[in-house]
Amino acid sequence: MKRLKQLPTSLIFILILVLALGIAFIIIKTAPKPERKIVPIKERLVEVIDLERSDSRPSWLAGGEVSAAQQVAFSSQVNGRVANIDASAIPGAFLSKGSHLAQLDPQDFQLQLIQKEASVTQAQADLDVELGQGRVALQDFNTSHKSRRLSNKKSSEQDKALILREPQKKSKQAALLKAQAERDTAQLNLQRTQLTMPFNGQIISRSLSIGSQVTAASVLFNIANSDEYWLQVKVAKQYLPFLDKQANVLVGQSGWPLKEGKPTWHKAKILHVLPQVDMADRQAILLIAIQNPLALQPNILLGDYVDVQLFGHVISNAYEISSQYLIDEDSVWVVNDKELYKRKLNIAYQGREKVWVDSGFHAGDQLLISKLGTITEGTPVRFSVGVK
Repeated sequence: MKRLKQLPTSLIFILILVLALGIAFIIIKTAPKPERKIVPIKERLVEVIDLERSDSRPSWLAGGEVSAAQQVAFSSQVNGRVANIDASAIPGAFLSKGSHLAQLDPQDFQLQLIQKEASVTQAQADLDVELGQGRVALQDFNTSHKSRRLSNKKSSEQDKALILREPQKKSKQAALLKAQAERDTAQLNLQRTQLTMPFNGQIISRSLSIGSQVTAASVLFNIANSDEYWLQVKVAKQYLPFLDKQANVLVGQSGWPLKEGKPTWHKAKILHVLPQVDMADRQAILLIAIQNPLALQPNILLGDYVDVQLFGHVISNAYEISSQYLIDEDSVWVVNDKELYKRKLNIAYQGREKVWVDSGFHAGDQLLISKLGTITEGTPVRFSVGVK
């Protein structure tokens, strides 16, 4: 002990350090080594749907504002004073073609018709007198013709016409035709004092009253044809090759009552693809016709904004899946033999909500519909209860 105290302090420190390292080395060497454990890969819980080929039509939604196929600012063809207005000729009324709207005072037109009928009678009498004179002239001509034949004298055709009073007869005939035309015009003007519906339609507005003085420039009614309404809808140009222009389209509104638990739709038809695109977004414009819109229940009114469901040609023997399951624009995740795989698809048509796939799936594939975040191919999965 005395010898240890006689050693230098630095040497003592070194001896303690060496002893500590030796003890640590012995502990490390003699400690039991941990065994490596294999962590099993955890199966992911997923939902899938079966894939089946079928024949179906692609469809897409559009919308447009309803307008009249025919709408006129109705005016009188003659000038006059309004004598009466039919009680049914009010805004909103539906009237059939030929229904009475209003009556202009007919007295002046009746008097004009009487005058023109008298002119026809006078012109007919003048013509009858002239025809009688022509027959007398013919007899004289025939008698004088025998004398000219004996003396070998010939009359020209022009001389003969003058002798037989042909110019006078044509003048009287022309006067009669003119008088008849004026009589017919007067009769037509008298008929035009009766204002009637030009077609089956609905009165939008009325701007006349009893006693009003109207002219041919006066707008009396605003009338829309109710047999057919039109609407224009826009669709992307790339959809046009797929569009079935012969198929019915469906029109409806979200506020309409349900029918057997499903939305109510009315049928309509495509008339034409208009020759000019919309200048704002360069989309194609379709002209659609709705037949007898006021007879439909619920009915469709002018100015209504309606949803339009358009249909494409049938795509045969293709897989129809929701576009929400697409990744990288043309691929999906599938489950096959309880493992995940990514499939690149050959897409026949892609709509806004659905995609039609020609090929790309393998036998036994089921479409993954669960949102799993980051996943890799080969990841094992297990199905939700009830899903095989």
